[in-house]
Amino acid sequence: MAEEFKEITPSDFFYRNRDIAGFTNPSRALYSTIRELVENSLDACEIHGILPDIYIRVSPQAETTADPAVYKIRIQDNGSGLPAEVIPSAFGQVLFGSKYRLRQSVDYNERILIRNGRNIESVEIGRFVEQFLKPNEIIKNIHERGYETLAFNLENFRFSWGRISHVSRHTVDEPLYEVRLEGGRKVRVTGGHSIFIMKDGRIALKDVEQMKVGEYVAVPRTLPFNTYKVEGEKSEKPLKTHAKWDNSNKHENLPGNPSRNIYKCLSHHRAEDEPKNSRIPLTKEFMSSLGYVVGRGEKLQKGPTIRIDGSQIEQSNELAVTFKDTPNIEEQVEIFFSLESGLVLNNPGSTATSISIEIEGVNSGEIPKIAFNIPTELRMAFIEGLYNGGGYVADGEHISFPTRRRKLAYDLMYLLMSIGVFPTVEELELDKNNTMYVIKMLGRNLDEALKVGAKESNEAFKTSADYPDFVFCRIIELRRVKSTSPYAYDLSIPGRENFICGLGGVCCHNTRGTFGLGGKMAVLYGQITTHGQTRVISSVGTSKIHEYVLMMDIQRNKPIVTKHRVHINKSRWHGTIVEFTTEADYSRAMPKILEYLKETAIVVPYANLTFVDPRGRLYRF
Repeated sequence: MAEEFKEITPSDFFYRNRDIAGFTNPSRALYSTIRELVENSLDACEIHGILPDIYIRVSPQAETTADPAVYKIRIQDNGSGLPAEVIPSAFGQVLFGSKYRLRQSVDYNERILIRNGRNIESVEIGRFVEQFLKPNEIIKNIHERGYETLAFNLENFRFSWGRISHVSRHTVDEPLYEVRLEGGRKVRVTGGHSIFIMKDGRIALKDVEQMKVGEYVAVPRTLPFNTYKVEGEKSEKPLKTHAKWDNSNKHENLPGNPSRNIYKCLSHHRAEDEPKNSRIPLTKEFMSSLGYVVGRGEKLQKGPTIRIDGSQIEQSNELAVTFKDTPNIEEQVEIFFSLESGLVLNNPGSTATSISIEIEGVNSGEIPKIAFNIPTELRMAFIEGLYNGGGYVADGEHISFPTRRRKLAYDLMYLLMSIGVFPTVEELELDKNNTMYVIKMLGRNLDEALKVGAKESNEAFKTSADYPDFVFCRIIELRRVKSTSPYAYDLSIPGRENFICGLGGVCCHNTRGTFGLGGKMAVLYGQITTHGQTRVISSVGTSKIHEYVLMMDIQRNKPIVTKHRVHINKSRWHGTIVEFTTEADYSRAMPKILEYLKETAIVVPYANLTFVDPRGRLYRF
């Protein structure tokens, strides 16, 4: 049997599995070809600060009235060009590093929002990416896993969930910057990373290392969680109310909130003939109590220890609480919540909702996952309870919540934005190792604060009728910082090219394509379907232009150069021209190609895109 196994090259692997990069049929392959080569051209321009001027032409190789047919693809740009010695490998060797060394990545600790199915959670981008990558991997296709993140649509500039196609990482070998905005929002990214800014009244991209204090950065005004209505099972058991928590010496009471400082502990009377599985309804009172526990920020474990593991969570979507090894259980069992374990939704399509609870080692200092996965009215009840537990009125016009927990601060900002509130945050350094985050809502009481959005009169914030989902915050500081990890991380969201991350959410541009693999897959697909060669002409602006004609040796994963010519470059032209034939179905691919070029022109308004279709029709974007 051992003689039947043999190692294959990367080229052979992608030849056999070309659907991985989007080359499954002539229609999709043509769209992927245009997209990948245009992305490479944009990268070659942007990394060197060149205004992109890109020419795309699709021309039939023979008269035909039916698709699929053989077409010649030609892409020409005015980018940085490729050194002569790397051209053969860049287009004839799979996994050769030909991404113009573009490193658009963020720091490990920057938090992002992830949705898988209906389950939303906040997580560090580094932790999220690392779970998919092996030690020697830098990129992974996770499209089929169904993970999504929040991004804005390039056509209507509205936020929604977009599918993540790839995750990636690279060694931090360049400066890392922290961008701080008025109102406390911030993000840590590599210097070459692009962030969306307001320029001449329009949203545009700019590299962080080229930004200046005083410019305005795009951040989301609100976040559409799109959670679904769920119902908990009704309970006839009353909730037990504990005595007031007297902290009047610390904070001013919140006016108009009689429930201030009351901890409503969820308690359950257990009758002798009652099954050991108890049920708790998911109600506003439940979420308010849970929020209050988080707001108190204390370890509250009392009474018997109660645990629930995964096997005890009922698929019927009821809250299962099993009493184990506790022979002397009192009639009134006080149930406290471990927020470390994460409270999660199960089977959201059923009539009830379940959460898992682990009571050992209670840690009431984080926002549980359940708070991200419930309807707005329940989320609001949780936030009210949290501010009642630890909030106070500051300056007579802000409801403030202080915490030393970084994760709680980041998550609370996202949670507030999900209910339509635009919060601000202030960081106070208590000492070298301790920072206090104060999350503020505009308003003199909770009812008012939860209804107030961005304060448009504040000169530090700008809004625009053209971009209702955005607020533009002024940069107050740009500084170089140390990375919290040896690596920096990125996501790829096809069709969006952006995602939000950081404290309060900053709109960041994601790395396009798959680090050169898509461009080589386009060449490989053309070679497979037409047996044609690829012609590459490039110069880095010197006195010479190099022209190569080549093919890819699939079995050995090496380029086969059939012609190499050197031309005199009198005009000192720089850029790259790629030309090859491929089988394609243009009639089916046309709508997607035109839409892609239109969206690209919107998000990169300074780029000139010229497209000539098989009928000779000229489009300018």
